[in-house]
Amino acid sequence: MPTDAEWRELLTNCTWTKTSSGNIVTGPNGNYITLPCGGDFMDDKCYNSGRYGYYWSSNLYGGNNSYTLYFYSSAASNTPTLTSNSRRYGCNVRGVCK
Repeated sequence: MPTDAEWRELLTNCTWTKTSSGNIVTGPNGNYITLPCGGDFMDDKCYNSGRYGYYWSSNLYGGNNSYTLYFYSSAASNTPTLTSNSRRYGCNVRGVCK
């Protein structure tokens, strides 16, 4: 999983393009990744699929929280943000090749 620093790098150094299902994130070298609005999970149920994108980082933020990248699909002016989320919720995972 990406670290919070790697998510911050995407936020500051890449171009984010909204699509009908999430975002395409393009780096300065032209490489890109797609981050769909996969929603979040609680009590074995998926919520907000198609509306929100929540992605874990590999870093903890306090005792019961972890850094989370999130964004909304419908808010044109909404910028993706790195925040924290309780680890009792399920968020999407994006693998990183090193």
